[in-house]
Order: sequence, then C-alpha cells, then structure tokens
Amino acid sequence: MKRVILLLCLSFVTACSLPQINWNPFAEDEEKGKETYVYENVNPFLWKAAYDKLAFLGFTKNDPAQGLLETRWSSPENSERLMVQVWISSGRLCADALQAAVIKQKFENGAWKTLPANPLLSREIEKEILLEARDLYKSNIVR
Repeated sequence: MKRVILLLCLSFVTACSLPQINWNPFAEDEEKGKETYVYENVNPFLWKAAYDKLAFLGFTKNDPAQGLLETRWSSPENSERLMVQVWISSGRLCADALQAAVIKQKFENGAWKTLPANPLLSREIEKEILLEARDLYKSNIVR
C-alpha cells in the first residue's frame, strides 16, 4: 500500500514538473522540417508576430520556453551597432505581456561601449509586434 501511494505521489510530482506545451499552428521550422512549439506562458500570436517582424535581423537566441528572442547585432554605421531583445511573459494577448529592448553599442578606442538607445525605438517595436499579433489573432478567428 505504501508503495502504491509513493508511486502515485511520485508520478504526480513528475507530471507537474513537465513543461506545458501547445502546438503553435503559426510557427514552422522550415530549415529542419520540424513542428515548433510554444509554451503555455507565451502567447503564440505575440511569438509569431515578434518572430516575423525581427526575422530579417537574424536571431542569436530563439527560446519559446522562456519567451525570449534576441537578434544578431546590426550595424547601420561601421562604428555603431544595435541588437533587439524581446520578452513575452504571458499567455495573454496584451501589451503587458510584451517587452522589447534595444541595445546600442559604439566602437571607441578599440572596444564596443554600450550607450543608451532611444526608448521610443523600443516602444515602436512593441507597437508593431502588437499590431501584427492582433492581425494574426483576427485572421485566425475569422477562419
């Protein structure tokens, strides 16, 4: 009897620790030909919109479990570069679930120095992602 109770408790604890994943109908991993998944704490519409909007920069981090996208460094000028980080912190489709940050660096004296980026740029990125996510949501409801 003790063994049965112990096994039930152990299976319950193990099941609770497994990540909750849903199939994301919008995401495709075309390079590897695999389905991709979005976790319960990451809204699939925000994830897809952020991924689509930033894909032209390329990614160094693409972690749907954490809700984190990080782009490669982009150099509008030779002595300056930018990187965008996006965090999706909720399964809800709302502005509170999305945060974008732009990191700016300038090459001075043989090293990259981090400088403050224009905060309006981060807000504009968030706005574009939210608008795209809204459109994805609307197109999914209509079908």
